[in-house]
Amino acid sequence: MKTIKRYPNRKLYDTGESRYITLEEIATFLRGGGEVRVVDSRSGEDITTMTLAQVLVGEEKRSRPVMPGQRLMSLLQTGGDFLKVKLAPVATFRDEAEKTVQRLIHTEPAEEVKDFLVGTQRAYDDFQRKADERFQTVLGAVRNMAPLHKEIEHLRRDLQELTLRVKALESNRPSSEDPARRARARH
Repeated sequence: MKTIKRYPNRKLYDTGESRYITLEEIATFLRGGGEVRVVDSRSGEDITTMTLAQVLVGEEKRSRPVMPGQRLMSLLQTGGDFLKVKLAPVATFRDEAEKTVQRLIHTEPAEEVKDFLVGTQRAYDDFQRKADERFQTVLGAVRNMAPLHKEIEHLRRDLQELTLRVKALESNRPSSEDPARRARARH
């Protein structure tokens, strides 16, 4: 996992490669399957979620949609419930595997089987931990996008209102083509 420090001047520093890094480079790294953790250089606070939201916005600006707008809107509206439903089978599988492992360990199987099962449990726990971390990262990014969606809707309403006002003002303005009005305006 790549650790990146964010400085007060908003620069991002890759501690592993000892160099500054851009949001676009982070996006490329993530698309390649990498994982990142971003921390505030002063407080040490984990700001990964906020940075990933910025990466998403940057990808959208560069016309490389990360996720179709409708799907993103749906995720925002459901508050992550959709993801929880989709990942529920993983939790069920984990619970069943854990019960089976515990049952086998307590029946005292041969030492090799016991070691195999313990190793498998550790690997599964590691996989589950990574899945949970990714889920929390995605969920955090989605939650951070909700205020942006509200602000965009507010700006759209304002723009519509301004457009209507401009049209109303233009329709009340005297036409420059009307010679009689021009003559009256001169006197």
